[in-house]
Amino acid sequence: MSPDYGMPVHPVCDLFPMMDPSSLAGLAADIKSNGLLSAIVLHEGQIVDGRNRLLACREAGVEPRFVDWRQAYTGAMPVDCWIWSLNVERRHLTPDQIAWAIVQRRAWQEEKAARDRQAEAGKQFHKGSPKVPVEPPEPLLGAKGETRELLAKEAGVSTNKVRQALAVQKLASQERVAPSVMEQLKNGAVKLHDVIKRAEAAPPPAPASEPAPVPAPINDAATRTKRQQAIDGAAKRRMVEALSQLRGACRGLSELNVIAVRRACTAEEIATWAAIARNAAKELRLFSSKLESTKEEDQ
Repeated sequence: MSPDYGMPVHPVCDLFPMMDPSSLAGLAADIKSNGLLSAIVLHEGQIVDGRNRLLACREAGVEPRFVDWRQAYTGAMPVDCWIWSLNVERRHLTPDQIAWAIVQRRAWQEEKAARDRQAEAGKQFHKGSPKVPVEPPEPLLGAKGETRELLAKEAGVSTNKVRQALAVQKLASQERVAPSVMEQLKNGAVKLHDVIKRAEAAPPPAPASEPAPVPAPINDAATRTKRQQAIDGAAKRRMVEALSQLRGACRGLSELNVIAVRRACTAEEIATWAAIARNAAKELRLFSSKLESTKEEDQ
């Protein structure tokens, strides 16, 4: 179970293991004696470097300092590549840990690219452009030899290690590898080939019962079942309640004395909260696009 940092962590940052308790206690003692030497790095409201330092500050009773990623790094790397480079260089990771992390990172990149394409398609549709179907990314589980070689070269491990990591990922997608085992892989407590061996030796999970066919959408309210009406009504109530609360929050924010807020916040805090506001606005625009797109499709 991940610690409570009080703010979200970038998914790629979370691919790497935390310090063990004794090392974290040592870091906390050092921070208590010498202060926090390196600020915790944030990007768009997420921790991208400094999870251990944040927890150690909390244990030492020291106020943490934050810095925006764009102030800490001015190069051309995307943030996920920066996180990867920083962690692989300074951590003593085994080839199994690195191979598992690179495969997980590649899967995250593919999912993010698909979400970005979906969001862009929603924006274009909202602007009145014809709706263009979003092509799904090529699944990583079926990665070809060339892809495996590229991943192995980037990670500095053998192609065989990447193949093993892909095999574990496939077994995990079939629910044949428990999340706790994947956490052990991240921490270096087990090896890839051992996970594969145990998963393949265990009996496969019992097949799920045949799902009931999903009925085609019915737009005529008079012919809908009472159950469907109840589901739809509950979804509507949740939306109305959430948006009503959001409207009140937005009204409260619009009435704030922004000059006073800026005086009370550090530059890093301003950058963090501004990024959180931008992300919230982005999510709202995406929801609005989906809502209107669904309405058009139902007509």
